[in-house]
Amino acid sequence: MSYILKTRDVGRDKHGISIHEYMCPDCGDVKIKTAGDAKKAKKCKKCSYLEKRTHSMTHSRQYSIYRSMRKRCLNSRHEAYHRYGGRGIAICDEWMTFEGFMKWDKFSEYEDGLCIDRIDNDKGYYPDNCRWSTYKSNNRNRSNNKIKKEDIPVIRMLFWSGLPHEMIAKIFGVSRPNITCIINWKIWNDV
Repeated sequence: MSYILKTRDVGRDKHGISIHEYMCPDCGDVKIKTAGDAKKAKKCKKCSYLEKRTHSMTHSRQYSIYRSMRKRCLNSRHEAYHRYGGRGIAICDEWMTFEGFMKWDKFSEYEDGLCIDRIDNDKGYYPDNCRWSTYKSNNRNRSNNKIKKEDIPVIRMLFWSGLPHEMIAKIFGVSRPNITCIINWKIWNDV
């Protein structure tokens, strides 16, 4: 990964060329470089070194998931940091390296199309709180999801008993179209 995050202008070097502070989005390492040097850098030296000395899964989906997990929790400039590291979601010590993450007993259960999911969204990334799940299942397990799996039969029962969509929506704190989709089996159709 190149130093794509320009954090601030620093000034000029001895040749009069503008220099800037750049941050590696993978590891958070900060360097001062010219724009030309930053464009040439394929990876920061720290990431290149770690990649060479560790594993051969750099281009795998599991490594991408691992890197994204680390960015969300450790990089305060990441767009989702406020929902992860910013609210105290941490990564256990054993998962601070990819090799430690690979030792997780569920690591070998990964299949294409799965993502890492925290069972309890108020706790961090550690072996007993994580699982591989589909995106659909993961999205239903979000901390801001107002409707839970156990609410779906209740919503349908309330509708069948004659309660209007608007009233059901008000009870559960969601929109009327959301209730309509649940009642018409367009979403949560597996419950």
